[in-house]
Parts: sequence; structure tokens; C-alpha cells
Amino acid sequence: MLDTTWSARGVDRDHDTLFQAALMAYELVRGEAPDPQWRALLYLGTGDRELWAWIAPRLDLYNGCVHLDDGSEPAGEPQRLLTLASHLFRGQPTQMDMAQLLQSLDTRNRAVVLGAMEEFCG
Repeated sequence: MLDTTWSARGVDRDHDTLFQAALMAYELVRGEAPDPQWRALLYLGTGDRELWAWIAPRLDLYNGCVHLDDGSEPAGEPQRLLTLASHLFRGQPTQMDMAQLLQSLDTRNRAVVLGAMEEFCG
């Protein structure tokens, strides 16, 4: 049975809508709620439209994987969010300098990063 009682919220209405849709898609395909690494990846990915356009086609929910290392990636802030998403998905958050990352982002993306860390920490 699917869990449709998610309490997570995006940083704004658009992010919330995309994040909730991504969670629902995951549950529909996998038949279970996403673990914290997946939740962090989906939170970060849906937090930036350019990043989501890049990540969404690389999601393989059926097999429970995502293909992030295909040689192409977005630039600027979406790239920095992708780097964090990749580290969190692989369970390697300590390989990021979080203070430097947060200083390099605009206010909205800072909130996306902090929200993703909440998802990752459970």
C-alpha cells in the first residue's frame, strides 16, 4: 500500500508540487517509500527546474538507480546542487564543504540544500 501522507514540503509551491510528484512516482514504481538518500536526491533535483530537466531522464526508478555520471552536467548553481545530490545519494555527505557550498548559492537554493539535508538525515 502506498504512503500518501508525506509531510515534506518544498521551498515554494512549484518545488512542493514537483517534489510530491517525484515521491509519488517513486512509490508507484518501487512499491515502497523512498529511503533518505532518494528523498534527498529528489528534493535537490526538483528544487531547480534546470537540474530537474537534467536528472529526470536519468532516473531509473524500476531498477532503483540514477545515472549521474554520463559526462554531461548542467552549469552554475544546478551543477553545485547536482554535486551535492550525487554525494548524498552515494552516502558520502562528508566529501562536501557545506559552508562553501551554501555561500556560493542564492537564498532559494540555500533553502533547497538545507531541506535536502533534512530529508537525508531523516
